Amino acid sequence: MSAIIKTVDLRKAYRVGTEKVVALHCVNLEIEKGQVCCILGTSGSGKSTLLNQLAGLEKPTRGEVWIKGKKISAMTEKQLAHFRQKNVGFVFQSYNLLQGMSALENVALPLTFRGINKRKRLRLAKEMLVAVGLGKRLRHKPSEMSGGQQQRVGIARAFVAKPDVVFADEPTGNLDTKTTREVMHLFLSFARKQQITIVLVTHDQNLARYADRIVTIVDGEVIKDVMNDSLYDITLKLSEEFNQKLGEDPPVEDLRDFLLEYSDRYGDGVAAQVLEMAATEGNREKMLALTRRMLASEQDLHRGTMMKKIGVEAGLLEKEEPVPAEKEPEEEAALQGVLPQEQGETPSQQAEEYIPGSNGSPSPSGKDQ
Repeated sequence: MSAIIKTVDLRKAYRVGTEKVVALHCVNLEIEKGQVCCILGTSGSGKSTLLNQLAGLEKPTRGEVWIKGKKISAMTEKQLAHFRQKNVGFVFQSYNLLQGMSALENVALPLTFRGINKRKRLRLAKEMLVAVGLGKRLRHKPSEMSGGQQQRVGIARAFVAKPDVVFADEPTGNLDTKTTREVMHLFLSFARKQQITIVLVTHDQNLARYADRIVTIVDGEVIKDVMNDSLYDITLKLSEEFNQKLGEDPPVEDLRDFLLEYSDRYGDGVAAQVLEMAATEGNREKMLALTRRMLASEQDLHRGTMMKKIGVEAGLLEKEEPVPAEKEPEEEAALQGVLPQEQGETPSQQAEEYIPGSNGSPSPSGKDQ
């Protein structure tokens, strides 16, 4: 498969006072169409500079950047602006929504630059917002939405014009773990369906696990470039297996063990998403009851706690839900070697049974009592 993005001996240097700082050293990359490529690096590694070069937001000091067979590093600003309008989408950490516009207007905006009439623009924008679960918030302004909702609008805006490439700079940096999982699932689902190439820049190794390929950059140099099994694809595969098991009506313990096994392998988030995906609108009540049964069937405290965490993250159990495997206080005391009192004995009676030195051993003072 031919590369949709290519860099040749890419170098970027900045002048800081009297010193020259080299941000990128001779970077050569080829990214295939439809691939989700993660540029992974810590702060100051050069990952954001590389993103800016790939997107044509900055000119290289030396070297070339190609997208779709076009040498964008040689384009004028006007040519670049036109090229990006036709071929590129962006998702930002800080959402970058226009505060005076509604969600619908923000998503429709990129279509304006493509000469699409207003009626069609609004129809396509509405379809995208419905697809990201915001069909009831079309008229809401960014200030009236949560961070997760704003990023969904950002994703809808990036994909509405069906670009060939989407650049994402720390797209979940301001989101909690559960919302991150939901946003990345949406992000990848659009990329897969539309065969869109994604270049994802992050410092987060957990986020990198969603990519097909992970390119690690340190001090402006690529030090590692490996293929990866995307967490998105893994989740979809496990979801299909889990739904197939549900259809076979197996013992509840089999379903529980399936979720716990893959939670241990890939993390609670994957198992929670598999469970959440199974709880469709039509069978949510059934899945609520099934999740409680799975929790109740586990007798091991550690595994029971894991099962509860999966259920809570999937939105099918409350945080206050008890773990049946938890030991009673008396049992915990016995396990720790603390013997319960004999029936009818008082603490003072127990104390009298042990008199230092009464068995012939010396008392604490070294004298017989």
